[in-house]
Amino acid sequence: MRVRVFILAMLLLIAPAVSADVLDRVVASVNGQVILQTDWDEQVRYEAFMAKRPLVSITQVDRQAALDRLIDEELVDEQVRPADFTPPTSAEIDKQLEQMKSQFLKEQPGESWNAALANYRLTEDQLREGIGVQLEQMKIVDGRLRPTVQIDESAVAEYYNRKLLPELHRSAEQPPTLQEAAPQIREILIQQKINEALPSWLEGLRSQAQIRLLTTDSLPEPTR
Repeated sequence: MRVRVFILAMLLLIAPAVSADVLDRVVASVNGQVILQTDWDEQVRYEAFMAKRPLVSITQVDRQAALDRLIDEELVDEQVRPADFTPPTSAEIDKQLEQMKSQFLKEQPGESWNAALANYRLTEDQLREGIGVQLEQMKIVDGRLRPTVQIDESAVAEYYNRKLLPELHRSAEQPPTLQEAAPQIREILIQQKINEALPSWLEGLRSQAQIRLLTTDSLPEPTR
């Protein structure tokens, strides 16, 4: 989805003089790694598709948010520790894609999956790539932030008594014991802590990064 290339400073200087037909427009640079207009356009369409929002409903604020997420993705990618990181497999990506297709056909029976993709000018390969990026980002974030999270037994017991048991009682399900439910509860609490820590972590990465937005005051709308 994103073109990942390193560029020399001189390239940034000469890029405006090159025909748009020859060189894609650079919209941002993150520690010397570029984000292109086509990357941004595709991210907007991908996010709209995933959110089930018509492209005509996408606002300038949405486009800015999509560019911000591309910048954050670049920053997160820089945190990969090759010895401790295993990229998502094709099987993992295909599983997510099949679940997405099944949900689409369930919610919109009789609709064409390929036609839906075409409405957003996306291909299934692009969708698969987008899913791969999301899975990869989740793994990197988990690998960096999980070691910082501590969950004590009292927090697990509190979740069990105040949240899990009331929900199961309302559904008339037989509740598991605290011991049986503890591993799943602990994982839920860890994920909550990671989500809470993520904005601050990203802000820290941004504060240490060299980020250049090569745009005018009003960000250009992606082509449709």
